[in-house]
Amino acid sequence: MNRTASVLVLFTILLSSAHGSVVTFEPPYCLACEANKRTYEEDGVLLTGFFTHYGMNIIGTATNESSGGARLSNNSYMRIQLSDGAYFTMETIELAEFSQSYDGVLQTITFTGIRSDSTMVTQDFTIDGIIDGIGNQADFELFEFPAEFSNLMYVDVGSTMASIDNITLSHMPVPAAFWLFVSGVISLAGLARLRSRPVDMGRSGT
Repeated sequence: MNRTASVLVLFTILLSSAHGSVVTFEPPYCLACEANKRTYEEDGVLLTGFFTHYGMNIIGTATNESSGGARLSNNSYMRIQLSDGAYFTMETIELAEFSQSYDGVLQTITFTGIRSDSTMVTQDFTIDGIIDGIGNQADFELFEFPAEFSNLMYVDVGSTMASIDNITLSHMPVPAAFWLFVSGVISLAGLARLRSRPVDMGRSGT
């Protein structure tokens, strides 16, 4: 196998190691749940800020029939990032009304992401204000992030008075280190090719 093929194989292996995470706010159950949190970690995702983690049924039903979730009140905020600091892509999130008092209120939740090149991306999602519990329209609504929410360092939730569940994202381990490795292998391959090339010293006169 030549060096180029080896690099492609390594690339395929590292791509296959990419995986997804889902924050369901389920494990572990604790007495401190239903209380304000400054950090919460699950499935390789780290949430920081000031929010409420609920270990009981909140409004409506999420797609995983969740019994846990997070709430952002007036003085709350949340930052979403990976525990190992790697870059990631936001996929989907489920949002619901904060409480029964928001019946009929269209609430807009703003997400602001900072990408690996320090550029900013924003996305607004508006929940419908329908509070009907378990019914034809579950209160938790599924929202999908646009393609721009990729190669992210972190995402901030800038609006409050909402419930959050099932944050899904995908990530690869240390992508920057991988590309550095690939460029190094290609450089070494080129250097080795030069060294192996026969040198024509020319014929000496007699």
